[in-house]
Amino acid sequence: MAKLMEVFLVPLFICSYFIPSSASRIEIIQQPVGNVLKGRALSQQPHVVVVLSSSSELSVGQPQQSYTDLVLSEGETLDVNNNNIMTVSISKNPVGAAFSTGSNSFTVRLLNGAYNFTDLLILQGGTGFTLKFQTQDSYGNLISVESDLFDCGGQDAQMHIVQQPTLNVFGSPQPWIPPILQVQDATGAHLPLAEPEISVSIFSGPTGANFSGDSSLSVSASKGQAIFDKLWVTKAATSLDPRITSYLEPIVNVFYVLKFSAPGYADVYSSEFEVLPVLAVEREPVSDHVHVVTSGCSGPVAGCFINFTNYLGMYTDLNGTASSPWKLQSARLSVSVACTDLDGTGEMVSYVTVGSRMLAKGVEYSPGPWAGCAFAGCRSQCQTNTRLVVSELDVLSDLGTIDPFTQLFKSDGRKLSVRLGLTDAVNVCECDGSLLVANATLRLTYSISQYEQDLPLRYFTLSFLRTNVSDRLGRQQPVISLRNGDGTLYGLMPLIVSVNLSYSPSGALLQGARTLTTANSLATFTDLKVTEAGPDNQLRFYIVGTKNSSRVEVVDASPFNIGTGMLPVLSLDCPTCLQPVVSPTEYEVFSQQPVLNLLKFSGGVWVKALSDLPVQVAMGEGRDVAQIAMTSTRVVRAVQGVVRYTNLAVYNGGCLHQFSSLVFVCNDNFVVSQSFNLTDDNLSPTFASPYPANGSSFGAVMWSSTLLFHVNITDRNIYRVANNTYSDKLNVYVWGNKTWINGFCSSPCLDAKNASCVQLLPDNLDVNSVNLDANSSVVNPSVVWKNVSRIPQYSLKGTTYCKIKPVNSIAWWISLPVKFSPLCINSALNFPGDGGKSTVCLQGVDNFNPLDSTSKTISTLGEERCVEIKTLSPVAPYFVQPTAFNISQAQISGTYLDRENAPPPASAESFPSLTIGVGCKLELPVEVRNDDKTFPGSCRAPLGLSPSAPDTASFSYGLRAKIHRVYQTSLYEQREASFGVLPGPVLDSHSSSNPYTTALRWQPVRGQEGFVYSICLSIQVNLSSTDVNDACLQEFYTAPFLGHPSQYCVTVDVARCRRGRAFTAAPLSDAGLQVLRTGG
Repeated sequence: MAKLMEVFLVPLFICSYFIPSSASRIEIIQQPVGNVLKGRALSQQPHVVVVLSSSSELSVGQPQQSYTDLVLSEGETLDVNNNNIMTVSISKNPVGAAFSTGSNSFTVRLLNGAYNFTDLLILQGGTGFTLKFQTQDSYGNLISVESDLFDCGGQDAQMHIVQQPTLNVFGSPQPWIPPILQVQDATGAHLPLAEPEISVSIFSGPTGANFSGDSSLSVSASKGQAIFDKLWVTKAATSLDPRITSYLEPIVNVFYVLKFSAPGYADVYSSEFEVLPVLAVEREPVSDHVHVVTSGCSGPVAGCFINFTNYLGMYTDLNGTASSPWKLQSARLSVSVACTDLDGTGEMVSYVTVGSRMLAKGVEYSPGPWAGCAFAGCRSQCQTNTRLVVSELDVLSDLGTIDPFTQLFKSDGRKLSVRLGLTDAVNVCECDGSLLVANATLRLTYSISQYEQDLPLRYFTLSFLRTNVSDRLGRQQPVISLRNGDGTLYGLMPLIVSVNLSYSPSGALLQGARTLTTANSLATFTDLKVTEAGPDNQLRFYIVGTKNSSRVEVVDASPFNIGTGMLPVLSLDCPTCLQPVVSPTEYEVFSQQPVLNLLKFSGGVWVKALSDLPVQVAMGEGRDVAQIAMTSTRVVRAVQGVVRYTNLAVYNGGCLHQFSSLVFVCNDNFVVSQSFNLTDDNLSPTFASPYPANGSSFGAVMWSSTLLFHVNITDRNIYRVANNTYSDKLNVYVWGNKTWINGFCSSPCLDAKNASCVQLLPDNLDVNSVNLDANSSVVNPSVVWKNVSRIPQYSLKGTTYCKIKPVNSIAWWISLPVKFSPLCINSALNFPGDGGKSTVCLQGVDNFNPLDSTSKTISTLGEERCVEIKTLSPVAPYFVQPTAFNISQAQISGTYLDRENAPPPASAESFPSLTIGVGCKLELPVEVRNDDKTFPGSCRAPLGLSPSAPDTASFSYGLRAKIHRVYQTSLYEQREASFGVLPGPVLDSHSSSNPYTTALRWQPVRGQEGFVYSICLSIQVNLSSTDVNDACLQEFYTAPFLGHPSQYCVTVDVARCRRGRAFTAAPLSDAGLQVLRTGG
């Protein structure tokens, strides 16, 4: 065995001997040592030699020198044949230094596997350098070695703060200055190759100060520069404001100093800087009063009512007499429920109503369930274990109305009723016998009275006790706190907080103590007063740096109103005021323009307010017909409380001797002018006929041209113009509230073939030609699109143009027929239904251009009349079998029969009522049909023109009977039947036709007995017209619930089957019906 191993070991030894080893190395015979002066060669130059890990045929010869300090391991030898290139580089280079070549690396050639450096130097000084040597051994293996650490030339490279920091506490929105550091040499030259990791720490500052968690405390220099752009501190630090002279505590001015460190560099320190605390509004300034009312209810899960009444108080005058109801600014409702059993699946609030509206679940109220919301009644926690269902819901609109003249909200004290209920799953732990216990809070905000403006601002503390009313006045005003970045109060020393009125649309001033010294880091203001009433006033609070006055911290309070709806008082009766007076001869402007004063109560008397609030004017009395001229300036800003209108004009009297008035509104308060009479020269166009009356209803059959009515607009103005010449245009505007008014058919109605349109046709244009001379002419209507903010509007002008009109002529008018041609999109698709109803409005417009001022157009608008148009279906299908039933009997509206004198509905035969056993088959014939009828074409041309559409509309339609719904009735409930597994009734399917016949089939199975099934049928009509490229799918007899008069239902009572026979019905006679009913 030993012999055998010897045989194998010999080849292995020979093989390993000739395989080169990759474990060669570079040995540093002499480590580099730096010099103390910049620019001099290293005081000890490095010596290196390449060592092979084992001897080979390459390691022959002797080295050129002996290395007394070199210790070779067994099998190692010098690589004396190696003359490869060696790269030398600065590996650790904290200051971005370079060799004398200007680079941080260079190459040399080995000589007999060794190299002795003699003049190696590093230009920039620094600490913590290492050199790296890299080459290949004689076998081509890449090898390297790194020297020991050494210093060179003292501390020549250094960090320098090129931008001193000025930091903020965390959360401050104010600008700040981040520290910026550069690596420089002794001459101040930037060293872009230096990229050390620089860290920052707080060297000095207030006790407990630290950087915030969002700060970056270490930055790697890039191109020799480091920017700390994410740095905030947690504590503020300032000195004592020199304006504070009464501070008795020991003064310890505390500032921040930052320390910056990096390996191989001396630490550097920032200059001292202060950090201001942030300001927070602890209590907002307000002027309004707050009134809180609470109430509650209890009852079963079905629901209970909470009613709020007598919540609206009255203002009082100087004598204490009640004068007017509070002017509400906001009303917020909150509702909570006791946690009786509201923690499980399905245990929740089922509904909440406020007034007549149902609140949206998940949006306006939280239904639950809630974790831990249970056992309140079992643990005597009915008042403490509650959950909020409604939170701060805006209910202002539920407490009043919009005044028709001023368009301002007016509270009237109406009852506010809140109702809520729970699901049936709530069933344990009652509170005093009730599963539902609810509490509600109504929080009202109302304006100060006219006599309170001269008082300072106030803040009201609220008591939410379960009493009827809470309304307690606290004399606190705005409170501002000084806080550190960690949210704690700043407590080092007091500071001065200042305030100004940053925004006031009235141009008001801020009075009272506007600077306060903080006490316990709070500034509590006591006597601030805004001199003028108005909306959106805003206070700004600030502190200024004591070390650096350019540093500031600011906070804005929330905007607040003063006297909204009450102040300033508008007056048209002051000594310098002027009421508006209409000119008897000039139609453009008032002969006396209105002048108003804005008043306030100050010092116990009424004085002129020094307010610059805007005042808006609108029509009051007569606003349905009279309008302010479009050339008038409607909004005029007061100047020191005086409002002067200069170009106000009112037109559109509507009829002779129309009394009108103006309403002036400022800060939701208003005043009404004296009435004035709009005389002959200042009238608007009006309707010459009472027909169509406003609110009238008309029907138009789909796809047919229907003349609805004539528009008769008259212009009864009698203009007296010096040169007897002018131009006058009388127009009609038409618009609607449905997108189907997508076009207006103009003469000759060529574009109305496939469009739903309202037509104002100029045929039969009726102008009182007696009053027109030979130079007059008539111009056809033109289409004009018009958009108004209220509803989308499309308008058509039917225009009459008169060049010369005699002086003192009588009135004249235009008469235009209105036709409507609806498409399928206008119709109700299910009957009965309220679809297909739309509103169309009409208005006369008079455009007047004086020839002596042709660039001016005076447009006067007349009254509006709106009518309802209901689109009618051209078909009226009915049932023939099993019994006769039509739309008249079903009381279905919305078809052409609505326009005819249809006979009264005949008494219907009884609907089929059958009894059938389980397993027995039902076969019942069903037949439906529709009677043909023709209608006028959809767009008929005016007289004297070739028609662009046929005179009559031709319709084609197919009928199909359908099962609309099936209801299942037992002794206990009635619901819509479901046939997911068990078979249900079906109708044989056939292609649509007229008439359409089919059969109702059903074979009930076990599990369906003991119920009465109401199988309700409908008729589907697939309708199209040769006159218009449009098709329509309509469905009749689609009742929303069982028992509706429009329903046609077959009643089937399913009992246990006693005979295995089928129920088959031919056209039903009385005897046949009897067989089906008895199952015989």
